[in-house]
Formats: sequence, structure tokens, C-alpha cells
Amino acid sequence: MRIIILTTETPHHLYFIKKISAFFPINGIAVESRILKPDFPTQHSFESARDRYEIQELLGGRKVRFDDYSETRVFHNINDDASIDFVSGLNPDVIVTYGTGLIKKPMIRLCPEGIINLHGGDPEHYRGLDTHLWAIYHRDFDQLIVTLHRLNPKLDDGEIISKAKIQLKRTSEISKLRAENTKLCVKSALSALSGFKQLGSFISWPQRGKGRYYSFMPAPLKDICVRNFTNHLRQL
Repeated sequence: MRIIILTTETPHHLYFIKKISAFFPINGIAVESRILKPDFPTQHSFESARDRYEIQELLGGRKVRFDDYSETRVFHNINDDASIDFVSGLNPDVIVTYGTGLIKKPMIRLCPEGIINLHGGDPEHYRGLDTHLWAIYHRDFDQLIVTLHRLNPKLDDGEIISKAKIQLKRTSEISKLRAENTKLCVKSALSALSGFKQLGSFISWPQRGKGRYYSFMPAPLKDICVRNFTNHLRQL
């Protein structure tokens, strides 16, 4: 089973690669370098704390590189012709996408039955960006869900393979939420890859609803998220 991963370079994505490679050989990694930025401020102080925490908690404070785990190529856009050629030349059985921009048809056609996406949210309720933060903003804590789904040309629209809920405790912190999300992503991906290895396909079911699309969350709204999260933990 030849596995290719499409991702971006962040501490939690490096951790994901590290954990998957401990169970399955990764035959190639395509990294998207472009960074989409809205025309309004989005950075919040908890995100700097989040990044520091992930480097220590997920990577043990060590410098980790994608090249440590597989042949790696960096592309500005994951849909660039060079990226398509790279992935095609690796003859993938499975393509796992985690954290890239929208994947377009030429990439999907390389592995139409085996391309899957990890989404930090439930696409039947929240699609797009910052979906866990938007759920917290709406005090919708039951929607802190990790979804693995088949990938098609429509954003977060493919059939569901699995869902898992992030379990919060009174000691949880919003700066640690993405790390917990990533640990669930690892479990979901490993389970799905094991099933694919045995069956030669993914078992999935159609989405029953289409969630609202969300874009970048502005920084002032993240202040509200922090308050909502803190208040919710006090009630646990």
C-alpha cells in the first residue's frame, strides 16, 4: 500500500507524519508553502502559546523535518503541475490530505477511490476554516469533532469515514486544543489505513447535511472564544 501525504509545515502536521510513519511506510510527502492571509488581523496571543506547546508536547522540543520520514517536495500550491507530477510518479494507493488548501480535480483523479481528508470539525455542521473556533464562538461544544472523509472537488463534502469527539476536562486549555485534535487525527487515519490495507477500500457513508462555510476568524472574535471556552470548562 503506497501512501502519499499532502500537508503544510507546522508542528502538529510534523507530529502527524511522525506518528503515521511509525505504523505505515510513507512513500512521499508534498508540502504546500503558500500561506493564505485575509485582509484583517487574525493572530491571537493564545496561538503563540499553542505553537510553543505543540513543539514541546508533540515534538519533544526537537527539530523535526519531513525529510526524516519520506521523500519530500515543497510546492507553492499543492495543485501545481509539478506537485501533480510528483504525486503521480509515486503511484499512490492512498493520498491523505491534512491542512492544505482546496484540492482540485487533477490531484483527485490520481487516486479517486483512495484520497481522503482530515477535517477539524464536523462538515455536516461546520465547513471551511477555523471550524473548532467557530463552534466555540457559538458555544457549540458538542461540535468539537474530528472528521475523516473522502475527498471530492467540493469543499469538505465527501463521504464520511469516521468521526471522533475531542474530550474536554476542567484542566483543558484552548492553546492545547489543536494538539488534542491532531492526536485524534492520528488515530482516525491509522484506523482507516488499516481498514484500507485489509479491504482495498474505505468504508464510508454520505453526509446527511451540508454545514455552513466559515472563513478566517478575526482576532477580536477569538477573545470571545477564549472567554466561552474558559466559562464552559468551569461548568464541567
